[in-house]
Amino acid sequence: MLFGSDQCTNSFLNDAALEYFFKIAEADFKKAPAYGDYKRGHAFEAGMFIITKNVLDYIGNPETFKRGLELTTEVIHKGGLTTIGEQGYPQIDLALEEKLYSNEFNKNSTPFRYLMVPNAMYLYPRLKSGEKVLAFCDSLIKTPTGPKQGWVKAIKFYVDGAIFSQMMQMSEPYEDNHKGAWMMQPAEQEDVFNVFWKAGWDIHIHVNGDAGLDTLFSIMDRVKMKTPQSKSRIIMEHYGYARQAQHEKVAAAGIWVSNNPYYYYELSAPYK
Repeated sequence: MLFGSDQCTNSFLNDAALEYFFKIAEADFKKAPAYGDYKRGHAFEAGMFIITKNVLDYIGNPETFKRGLELTTEVIHKGGLTTIGEQGYPQIDLALEEKLYSNEFNKNSTPFRYLMVPNAMYLYPRLKSGEKVLAFCDSLIKTPTGPKQGWVKAIKFYVDGAIFSQMMQMSEPYEDNHKGAWMMQPAEQEDVFNVFWKAGWDIHIHVNGDAGLDTLFSIMDRVKMKTPQSKSRIIMEHYGYARQAQHEKVAAAGIWVSNNPYYYYELSAPYK
């Protein structure tokens, strides 16, 4: 969960796993037809949380989750890190994650601090508006946490799909003519950006494709026109592909980019 969890957004399951083990039927795929293919047993991006929720519940089994966090602690310790952060918390279940993360990361033996950025993609479907998400996040950061945990006064929201799944929104078509996907719908993105920009919170934005970035720029331009002054910092996460003019606009606006240059080496061969 700590390392690029928002990039791992594919789920391929065979018929037996769907029907018999996870109790997922063709009717479940119709709940989010734009984010799943029943014949291929493929759910992606937002469909992971709707079509294949039973899979997430299985992955989120408390005992399995607990062991995963223990292994995470080992990896982070071996890496010599003293502070880590979850870019988009929670991912599956707030109550479950609060309990398990707190138990693991507040141990005396845990040698690092753990910071959390609230996840708008998790909160928005439950609260239905940017204002309610802001109010809830404000209550989170005012709630005492364990000695090694802390909330960041920031929000994370998601524009388009992942590089790995080739669901990022691109201005030119994919060679096989498949389409990219939104993680949050543009209207939801704008609602969140507008509210948190006005409130002066830092805004972390998962964006990968250049068409996703075009949509994001349009949102930012409209909001900034209405509220030109804000203390918000904008941090773009991943920033998978952008055109030269977009690079220049990002630089001119003073936007921060948290980029992963290793994608070039990891993904260029299989996706060339």
